[in-house]
Amino acid sequence: MNNKVLILGLASPQADAIACCKSLGLEVHACADREAGLHLAKPDYFAPIDIKDAEAICRYARDHQIRVIYSAGSDLALPTISYAGAKLGLPHFVDLATVNLCSNKDQLRSFLGSDFFGNVRYLSVHSADEIGSWDIFPCVVKPVDSQGQRGFAVVTGREQLKNHLQRSLHYSPAGRAIIEEYIDGPEISVNLYLHEGRIAFAQTTDRIVFAQYPGIVKAHRIPSRVAGRKTEALVRRLCEALVQKLGLKNGPLYIQLKLKDGEPKLIELTPRLDGCHLWQLIKFYCGVNLLEVTFRHLLGEKVKLERSDTFTPYTLTYITAKPGATVEKKQYRDLKAQYVQWYYEEGDTVHLVNGIRERVAHYIEKG
Repeated sequence: MNNKVLILGLASPQADAIACCKSLGLEVHACADREAGLHLAKPDYFAPIDIKDAEAICRYARDHQIRVIYSAGSDLALPTISYAGAKLGLPHFVDLATVNLCSNKDQLRSFLGSDFFGNVRYLSVHSADEIGSWDIFPCVVKPVDSQGQRGFAVVTGREQLKNHLQRSLHYSPAGRAIIEEYIDGPEISVNLYLHEGRIAFAQTTDRIVFAQYPGIVKAHRIPSRVAGRKTEALVRRLCEALVQKLGLKNGPLYIQLKLKDGEPKLIELTPRLDGCHLWQLIKFYCGVNLLEVTFRHLLGEKVKLERSDTFTPYTLTYITAKPGATVEKKQYRDLKAQYVQWYYEEGDTVHLVNGIRERVAHYIEKG
């Protein structure tokens, strides 16, 4: 039986995917535009191909008889996965039109509609000239089509908005930014797994951000301490409405929310596994391995999502540094945790992603 999979990307979430596939006995191919991260990801075969080049990925998959093309934690890979899946007749969860809709923040909010439960007020702009009569402050400004908190800022006035808008536009491939009302409340994430149109698994986690760097996550906690029973019911209602509205049927769905007086407000969603390694946190908490489930599902195996909750809380915390810093693991040698995962080798230079606090590693501990 053909056991060849192609993983798009070499960052730490894709390294997880590569390791998972190898543990399943699969032959793992990987593509990326450069070899950075190759020594950590360790696929069986590597090809230097830009993962956004869908035709090149199709040629590679056809030439090497690839059975599954996938990634983890990458919005950039989603269009290629859907396009190649449809063109080559390979298993994939989401069609290209839906992928493009979900990856464009202003189009998604427009599609949902102003009266959709959980939506927020927003304005999409090409330049500062289009700000017009926007008068909701504080507000959030960010690119419509970027990830990893690139170009994200919370601003408190019109001049500040104009200044930060240029940075957001710089990070947008489409040259557009979205301005949204700022929701003053705690953040949560929801990891869903869909099977034949129903929510087969749902897990809420607290998304803990830096006080001095709004939007930049420093930890995730499970179970949530901020979402009580009433809020969880509202979160479920919102999740079900999103799945129905978008017509999603199978695979993972990651949703970021903020709570306003206990009511969930949609921040972002993406039909993929998150890029925060939350599958590891969830596995510690309830035994469900969403990463493995995803690949088994794509390979045509039965979906198994049985929980074994121990009710023991866990926290995933990121070790971060400024871009350009040198990685020094020795200062964390006394770290006591159930699990530690480094994204760099000792002495490496930290890459620029969000430009503020970059993830260097993460660890999982009880509590």
